[in-house]
Amino acid sequence: MLGLHYPQSFSKLLPYPIKEALYKIRKFVFPAILSCLVLITAACVPNGEKSINVASIDNINITETELNKRLEALPKANQPVSKEIKERVLDQLVLEKLLLNEAKSKGIEKNEAYKKQVTEFKKQLKEQVEAMKNQLSLAKDQSLINMLLEENVYKSISVPDTELKQVYNANKNQFEPFQQRRASHIVVKTKKEILAIQKKLNDGKNFSVLARKHSTDQTANNGGDLGWLQKGANLPKEFEDALYKIRRRGQISKVVQTNFGFHIIKLDDYRTVPERSFDAVKDALKKQVLAQKRSTALNSYIENLKKDRKIEKNTSAIQ
Repeated sequence: MLGLHYPQSFSKLLPYPIKEALYKIRKFVFPAILSCLVLITAACVPNGEKSINVASIDNINITETELNKRLEALPKANQPVSKEIKERVLDQLVLEKLLLNEAKSKGIEKNEAYKKQVTEFKKQLKEQVEAMKNQLSLAKDQSLINMLLEENVYKSISVPDTELKQVYNANKNQFEPFQQRRASHIVVKTKKEILAIQKKLNDGKNFSVLARKHSTDQTANNGGDLGWLQKGANLPKEFEDALYKIRRRGQISKVVQTNFGFHIIKLDDYRTVPERSFDAVKDALKKQVLAQKRSTALNSYIENLKKDRKIEKNTSAIQ
């Protein structure tokens, strides 16, 4: 995001995305409940409906309805279902019936451990159903909120090209040419450690190898690579100053201390990013300005709603 001189964002008030709620329903709740219901309903045929037997074990039949219910539970990636898959699912059903009949014949249903598992299963299923209800309720609420805001807050907001041009000109310095530098570093906790590493580097040891071995941050996995950096990009001042004092590719800095520890920096490469014209940044600029205007409008809308409502909070009841 560009640091434009524009109304401050009010992103914390943006509504909880409906897709997050739906994602949780699809990923966690539906599969668990579906797998349970398949086992419960697989053998159920409506009264009066005849179903062809597709397999049997002694006097136990497996009906076409049973098979179809199991096929319906397959992932969409397996649809439409080929004859080969149908036969494999049927084999699975035959195996399940065979083992199920054997378990019943041995009286395992009376086993206390089995009863305990069934009780636990019922408890988990109930919790999953409640979770699904909560997620559906949340999704419905967020859908209502989103529609309210779209119709009453966002619908009238626009960003004409003349306004974009004004914003561009007011922030022209952000679109001027600038230099990026690609750097790697080694960071450790103590000065003693970094001085020992500095000596190894002076003796010709490989920077990337030493970074992987000694560096204490996550860049160690990439040999200390920090990617492309630029001035003003939230770098510690001591680090930025040292980086931009390096003149040649492959050259390393002196020891630098920041709040993160003691560093040695290597300049891997540098390049100049050319000036970006209005047309080049217009679309990205429009998205940012639109988001800022929507955020400001949302803030104002919520504040007006609060004026007409009596809102009380009992924070002492929160444990």
